[in-house]
Amino acid sequence: MTFLNIPSHLQALSILMVFACTSLQIIEIYAPNLTRFCFAGPPIEILTNNSLQLKYMRMCGTYWSGMIQYARTKLQSIAPKLQTLSLTSSQETFNTPVLHGKFFHLKRPSIYFFGIGFQSYDYFSLVSFLEACPALETFFLYVSMLISHRCYMAGEYDNAGQDTTPQDSNADSLHIRQIPEFQHANLKKVSIQRFSSAKSLIELTCQIIENTPSLRCLELNTTRDLFPSSWYTSGYKEPHEE
Repeated sequence: MTFLNIPSHLQALSILMVFACTSLQIIEIYAPNLTRFCFAGPPIEILTNNSLQLKYMRMCGTYWSGMIQYARTKLQSIAPKLQTLSLTSSQETFNTPVLHGKFFHLKRPSIYFFGIGFQSYDYFSLVSFLEACPALETFFLYVSMLISHRCYMAGEYDNAGQDTTPQDSNADSLHIRQIPEFQHANLKKVSIQRFSSAKSLIELTCQIIENTPSLRCLELNTTRDLFPSSWYTSGYKEPHEE
């Protein structure tokens, strides 16, 4: 199956889940009362019409790349009233892009990074994502450098999540980047799981701490759990829903 159409006469349809249909290329959604959409697979073309009721999306690209890039460039038009978003990616070719469009209603995003490709990822680029969400209340980030299924079964995990503090005293390596004009007035809770001393992760954290006066709760968890506890709960609950 390469094409999926959800017709408008499905007035009572509120939940749509599409998992691992790897041949699928296009999804057209016209059901007017869809509130929750869960998708697992590579980024594909998703077309919607009258999607104002769509408030929750889970886009899982654990075994595929580019889901963060896709969400940042496509989801604003797919679900303009989105409030809760869960994104999982195994690799990103580019860092989070800076765009002028905003998620005006997004309050609860969760981002899961899985894969050794994120060893060199610039987590500080996520500031642009935070800037694009003026209504943001909670932000959950999970940084796991999971490797291949073979290595997982053999108990061989990579060391990408270990500390990566600069070993030299070069001024450039110790300089902490900041965006002075960044301010967030509504963000209250931030949770970063598998936190390490990766420089860009520290820069992201400092940016949030210094420019978010509304912050009430900050969790930096350095434990090396393979998967976050929320993945084991019934119904794939997000941390915000527990």
